[in-house]
Amino acid sequence: MEFTLLKPDMRDSEIGNIRESYGEFVTVDYTHPTAVNTNAEFYIRESLPFVMGTTGGDREKLMQDVKDAGLCAVIAPNMAKQNVALQHSLK
Repeated sequence: MEFTLLKPDMRDSEIGNIRESYGEFVTVDYTHPTAVNTNAEFYIRESLPFVMGTTGGDREKLMQDVKDAGLCAVIAPNMAKQNVALQHSLK
């Protein structure tokens, strides 16, 4: 599978091309903790459903922003493979 990494300064200009090429999609975000809220604000502004797999940022603001926007998102406190396996086992 081929993919292109878009830096934050390119995403606003490229999102239209991505939608035109691929149609609807879900964004999966595993990034640096300092980028969590900024990235989520972009997803909300563009109405992009997303999975936030990065721990960090202002979680209360993140949750409230998504709720206020009425956007579908999966926001887990920690999605490291070992933690997800433990959560599944405990369930």
